[in-house]
Amino acid sequence: MFKKIFFTIISLTIIIPSISLAIGQMVQPIIKENVLRGQEMTEILLLTNAASVDTLCNLAGEGKIADWMTFYKAEDDKLENSISEILIPAKSRLKAIVKFTAPKDVPNGKYSGQIVLSNNPDQGGQTKQNSVNLVQRIGRDVTIMVTDKEIINFKTSIIPLKYGVSNKEPLRIKAIYTNLGNVSIKPDVQLKIIKINNDQIIHNAIYLYPEGEDMVRAFSTKTINNLIEWQAIGHEVGYYKAEIKILLNGEVKEEHSFKFQIGNNISKLFASVSIIGGGNLSISLILIGIGFIIMLVILKLIKKKEINYKIIFSKIKSIF
Repeated sequence: MFKKIFFTIISLTIIIPSISLAIGQMVQPIIKENVLRGQEMTEILLLTNAASVDTLCNLAGEGKIADWMTFYKAEDDKLENSISEILIPAKSRLKAIVKFTAPKDVPNGKYSGQIVLSNNPDQGGQTKQNSVNLVQRIGRDVTIMVTDKEIINFKTSIIPLKYGVSNKEPLRIKAIYTNLGNVSIKPDVQLKIIKINNDQIIHNAIYLYPEGEDMVRAFSTKTINNLIEWQAIGHEVGYYKAEIKILLNGEVKEEHSFKFQIGNNISKLFASVSIIGGGNLSISLILIGIGFIIMLVILKLIKKKEINYKIIFSKIKSIF
């Protein structure tokens, strides 16, 4: 009996020298809560192929929400051409998009299913002689909880492209909206510019959500690179503060602020350094100088092998 088993294993080793178990996908469960009927949501899929040949794979939905899923290539950002197959290059990974659409007539409740990635051994690349391709199926669990309660919840990041501009160019500001709610939104922005040395308000206006931009969909993140262009032309050289309010339906949802500098031929370095001193370059340089002295003291003590925090602290304290 033992000999039979032994020879069977040897025979299989000869007949099947390689079994390809190569494809994969991120399997962390996808959970969508507070989804409204008729709502659309997207999720990025990360697909991998460890084989030495390109592999043609199928993408499909299973379970109660199988019909809710549509798949797209990652570059199809407008979701115009759905796919059911995708070719994953050898020894690489790529992204795809799944769109979930909750039916308009579905009752409130919890619905489950899977995103299934499977290979297509009859079409996916050339294999070595005497190799055997196995059909692989890798599932990723999906749970969608449908409700009829609207939830508005979002976060905004406000980022100036530069903290120092000449008085011949605009101050450009971008925004990153992260919609955590289940309702698509179009936030407006109020921008107030204040001259720091005299607290004079030199600009105060509301910028409506850009026309032509898609709304920030529920459960998604959207970046608007050129949300605001405020012209610095004609304004005095000096330090300014931008105060920004994020508005939704006229209600203030968030407040942000940052300091920047206007100059004739402003140095990018000085513009960045000035932020350390709250917009004052002189104070910034003083703070940097103090930091440099502290660093020299620490390095000197390290060189003398006096690695004692009490000694270091007392030496620093003596400077002041």
